[in-house]
Amino acid sequence: MTHQLKIEGVMKAFGQHQLLSGLAFTCNTGDIIGILGRNGCGKSTLLKIIFGTEHTYDKNIQINGHPCPTPYQKGNQLAYLPQQGFLPTHLSLKQIIRLVIPSADKRNYIYKHERIQHHLTKKITQLSGGERRFFEVLLLVNRAVKFVLLDEPFSGIEPLYKTAIQDLLNDYRDELGFIITDHDYESILKAADQVLLIKDGSLIPIRQLPQLEQHNYVPDGTFTKADQQDSEQNHKPFEVDSQTLRDLDLLNNKHPGLIMQLFNRASSEGGQKKIHDWMTHPHTNGEKLTNRRNAIRFFHETGLSLDFPTKKMEFVLHYLNAGIVIQADNPVDILIQYIKEKIHSSNDYFLMTEGVKAVIRLLNYLLHFTQSFNQPDIPYPLKQLGFKVTQIEKQLLKNGVGVHLSIFQITKLHNHFNTMGEESLKELIDIYYQLGALQAIGTTAKKLNLCYSEYLDSETSLLELTGLFHPLIDHAVSNDFSLYHQQHLCFLTGANMSGKSTFMKALALSVYLAHLGFPVPAKHMKLSILNGLMTTINLSDNILQGYSHFYSEVRRVREAAERIKESKKVLVLFDELFKGTNVKDAADASLLVTKALAQIPNSLFVVSTHIVEIAEDLKTLPGVRFNCFEACWNNNTPEYDYLLKAGISSERLGMYIVEKEGIMEVLEAAKHA
Repeated sequence: MTHQLKIEGVMKAFGQHQLLSGLAFTCNTGDIIGILGRNGCGKSTLLKIIFGTEHTYDKNIQINGHPCPTPYQKGNQLAYLPQQGFLPTHLSLKQIIRLVIPSADKRNYIYKHERIQHHLTKKITQLSGGERRFFEVLLLVNRAVKFVLLDEPFSGIEPLYKTAIQDLLNDYRDELGFIITDHDYESILKAADQVLLIKDGSLIPIRQLPQLEQHNYVPDGTFTKADQQDSEQNHKPFEVDSQTLRDLDLLNNKHPGLIMQLFNRASSEGGQKKIHDWMTHPHTNGEKLTNRRNAIRFFHETGLSLDFPTKKMEFVLHYLNAGIVIQADNPVDILIQYIKEKIHSSNDYFLMTEGVKAVIRLLNYLLHFTQSFNQPDIPYPLKQLGFKVTQIEKQLLKNGVGVHLSIFQITKLHNHFNTMGEESLKELIDIYYQLGALQAIGTTAKKLNLCYSEYLDSETSLLELTGLFHPLIDHAVSNDFSLYHQQHLCFLTGANMSGKSTFMKALALSVYLAHLGFPVPAKHMKLSILNGLMTTINLSDNILQGYSHFYSEVRRVREAAERIKESKKVLVLFDELFKGTNVKDAADASLLVTKALAQIPNSLFVVSTHIVEIAEDLKTLPGVRFNCFEACWNNNTPEYDYLLKAGISSERLGMYIVEKEGIMEVLEAAKHA
C-alpha cells in the first residue's frame, strides 16, 4: 500500500533569527529524499519538527491526508534516527532487539542478519561507529512504521557501512518512505532519488548537480571540471542491459552471479566492493582500459601479494570509526592523562594508543609494498598509487616518526588524524583496497590461465580471439573466432547440446571483460573498442506485463535495432531467434531480421538457429560467415567435440534425445496406470 507524508508551511525562528521559512514537500512510499545544507541551516530541526519533538506553531504535517502534528506519539507512523543515536548502552544487542521490535518474525530476521548475528551478546559501546549506525538503521526499518527520518546516518563511518546503509534503504523502499540528511553529500547523492537544499530558510529542489555549485554548497568545479566534461564528450558509455548481465551470469537483480563471484576474491570487504564497482561499470576509454589491464597483469606476472594481516586492518578501521575525541596535547596534560590511565585504564585511551600505532604500521607497510613502483616498466596506475602513498606519508607524518612512539607523539598524531589528516587516511585505505582488488583479479587470471586483450584504435569494428573458452567449465574446449568489417555477421548452426549457447556466452563475456580492462578467457584477444554489448540467450516471457515469449523476442529485436542506431559499434548476439512461434513464422522472421543485420557493417552479430533452411538465402549476402558445431555418431550415439567449424550443420538430434529419455515408454505406462 502506498502512503504519503505531506509537509507544508514549516516555519521556525529562534529569537529574531528566522531559521525555516514556509518549507513544503511530499514524501511517498518508495521515495528516498535527501536534504542537504550547511551547518546550522536547520536540517536536524526540520526532522524533529516533522517527528513532532521540536515545537513550532507554523506547520502542517499530514499522513495519508490526515493531520498528524506529533507522529512520535502514534508509534506506528514515523521512525527517527537522531545524530547522536538513541540506543541504551547498558543492554546487549539481543536485549535491544527484543525491546524495540515487537514482531517475532522481524526479531528473528535481525537475529540472523549476517552483519548482526555475531554481535548479539555485545553492548552498543563494543561496536564500531559503522556497526552501531547500521544496527540503528536496521532496527528502524523493521519497525511497524510508514516513514523513516535519518539524521546523519553516513557521517563518520567507514565506506563499507555507508554502502550497507544505502543498500538497506533500497531494500526497504518498496514499503517505506525515507527522508535523510547528512553532511556527506556524496552518500546522499548516491542514496537519494530526490535532493533538496536548505538555503536561507528556503527549500531548493536540486535537479542537476551543478546547482550545488551555483548555490555555494560545494566549491566551484566539483561537478563541472573541464576534464570531466571532456571525458563525457570523448567517450561514450559502454551500453549493456540487465538481460545481458543475466545471460552472462554477472548480475541477476543486483545479486552477483557466478562470473562476478569468480573474479571477486579480494580478502577485504573494501576490496570486494572495489571489484564489484569495476565490474558493473564497463567503459570505452582506451587509456583507462589499458592502464587497468596493465596493473592487473603486473600482479598476475609477478605474483606480488598484499599480505597485511586482515585483523590489523580491521583494527585500523575500528579505531578510525570509533570517534575518539581530540585530546589535550600540551605536554603537561598528556603526562597527567598518561598517569591517570596507568592507575585506571579506559577503552578509548587504549584504542587511541594502539590505533595510532596500527595506522602507522599500515602506512609503513604500503610504503614498503609500493617502493618499487617508481621503476620505468611499472604500469602507470601503480606508479600513481605509489606516489600517493608517499604524499600521504608527508601529510600524516610531517616530521617522521621512529619505530617506537612516545605517548606525546601518539597524542599529537591522533589529533592530526582527526583534523587535517582525515581525508588522507581515507585515501590510504582506498589505496589498500585498490591494490587488494588488483591482486585478487591477477590471481584469478593466473589460476584460470586467462589472457589480456589488445585494444585497437580503429573506426571499424574488429574482434579476434584465439583459444576462447568459458571459464566456468572445467577442461573447456577452446575455439578460435573472429568478426570484422568485411565479415561481421556469423550465422551459427548446430544440434541441441552441441555447444552453441556456451560459445556465445564465452564470446560475449570476453568482450564485456575486455571493456573492464579485466583478463579474458582466451589465449589471445584483439579488438577495437565497442560502444555496447547486447545478448538474447536466456530470454523468457514477461507474465507481469502480459508478454508472450514471441512478443518478448520481437521487443528484444527492436531494442537491439535502437541500440545499434544510437551506439553504432555494438556486438549483438541472438541465440535461437523467434523460437517462441510456429516454424513458418520463425523462418520468415529470422530471414528478414538476419538480412537486415547483414546490411549494418559497423556492428558485429552472431545469430544462432535450428532453422538451417534459411541459410541458402543468406549465402549471397556479403559480410556473412557460416559456422557450426557438429556431432559425430558412435554406435548410434552422438558424441560432441564442441569445436567450431566452418559451414552449416543440418544435424537433428531432437528425436534422438526424446527417445533416449524414454518419454514414450513413460507415457505409455501412464496410460495404463
